[in-house]
Amino acid sequence: MSSESPERRDRDRDRERDRDRDRDRRKKKSQPCSLFVRNLNLKIRVDDLKDLFSKYTKVRDVYIPLDHKTGESRGFAFIEFYSKRYVNFSFEYLVIGF
Repeated sequence: MSSESPERRDRDRDRERDRDRDRDRRKKKSQPCSLFVRNLNLKIRVDDLKDLFSKYTKVRDVYIPLDHKTGESRGFAFIEFYSKRYVNFSFEYLVIGF
C-alpha cells in the first residue's frame, strides 16, 4: 500500500501530464504556410514579390504559375512563409496597412 495521499498522487500525475504536453509543443515545428495573391501584373517577377514581402517578414519561397502556351504569368502567385504567424504579419502590413 502506498503512503502517498490521493491528493499528492493527483498533483504528481497532473505535473507529469503538463510536462509531457510542454515537451510535445516544443517538438512541433511550425509548418510552412502559403498566401495566395491574385490580380498581379503579368510582368511581375519572383524577385519583385520576394523583395516586397521580405520587407515585413521572412519569406520561404515565391511561386508564380506560368501559362503553358505563352510562358507568361497567369496573374497570381503563392507566397510561402515559414509559419502562419508570418502570413498574418505580412497580411496586416500589406493589405490592412498597419
